[in-house]
Amino acid sequence: MTKTVLHVHQDYPDGVYQYPYTKAVSNLVHAVEKSHPEYKHYVISINRTANPFKVKWQPFDGGMAFVYWGIPFQFMHFITLWLATLLIRFAIRGQHFDLVHSHKLTTEGFIGAALAKVKKCPHFISIRGGSDCYNLKRFARFSSFYQPIYQNAKQIFWVSPWAAPIVQSSVAVETQPMLLFPNICEIDLESHYSSKQHQSDRFISVISYDQYERKGFLQLLEAMSQLKEQGVYATLDIYGYGSQHVFEMLKTLIKNANIHDRVFLKGRLSQAELRSEMSQSIAMVLPSMNETFGMSYIEALSVGCPIMYMADTGVDGFFSNYNIGVKLNSQASSEIKDGLLNLIQNQSVFQHGLQQMQKDQYLKLFTADTLVNRYMSELKRFI
Repeated sequence: MTKTVLHVHQDYPDGVYQYPYTKAVSNLVHAVEKSHPEYKHYVISINRTANPFKVKWQPFDGGMAFVYWGIPFQFMHFITLWLATLLIRFAIRGQHFDLVHSHKLTTEGFIGAALAKVKKCPHFISIRGGSDCYNLKRFARFSSFYQPIYQNAKQIFWVSPWAAPIVQSSVAVETQPMLLFPNICEIDLESHYSSKQHQSDRFISVISYDQYERKGFLQLLEAMSQLKEQGVYATLDIYGYGSQHVFEMLKTLIKNANIHDRVFLKGRLSQAELRSEMSQSIAMVLPSMNETFGMSYIEALSVGCPIMYMADTGVDGFFSNYNIGVKLNSQASSEIKDGLLNLIQNQSVFQHGLQQMQKDQYLKLFTADTLVNRYMSELKRFI
């Protein structure tokens, strides 16, 4: 008998708006559908508007898109979510679902828990640190709304394990074993890399130029300038894309900092070319704040390239058992500079950590096969 899973997600490619969507959830849904066609998946894609006259719902391939009315005031947040839930309940009345999966706790979880109760089926939740932690702090006085949603969920998928202390303290639950569930990453683990036979003097970074502030670009430039002043030679190749005027502005910043002989803005590369460049670098450095996940980090690690990353965002929490790079606690240029020095001076140490991780086949955790199997194992436990 066919089983149907209802997914609730706020960042799904549903065609309602033209801004860039992340494909994390759609990649999971499509991968599970492909390998297990006996399970059907229906997506409720929610979009917020401040204009009550733009409220609507429309079907798309794979589900239904909803535009619900909401304004960014604390006292209205749960009222608008309740109204959105009523609208969705009306639109999907008569449809049968065997399980509801909310792909965040604090918005989708509110709606998904209500739908699961109406449909009398189990409820899964994914924890995505950036949005969920932001909302839990913003609506701290309303934590009682989230406690039953979290506690009644049959399974919690941790896309952001670093968020566990924040989430679990907010919903007043004791620390529990976590089911790690990262985004699916397209990495090649069949062609094993060999450790570098010589020391490198080149860093690499991958950014969207238009997001240079959030990515820590300015602080990274300052750190490279500090290295130069200390007489430490290292170069930085920055691959990316973005608006031409931003590209020209960044070139000017590099020139004014007198590091145009150390920092080079490069264009966009194919995935294979980028991985080749990563494999020849000291490390992939991306001191980015509020990183939703950061697949570039996983790509780098898959080809034997250490990483510089930020604490409490992105991939933090997945690599606590391996010495595969430098974790920063802030975007301060002095801390970034010290991290760069660490990466330069201890290349063999980080290569050893990467070799151990490869030996343990840990990066399989980030592949579609592993995540589909993990997901199906949980589905079959409850439906």
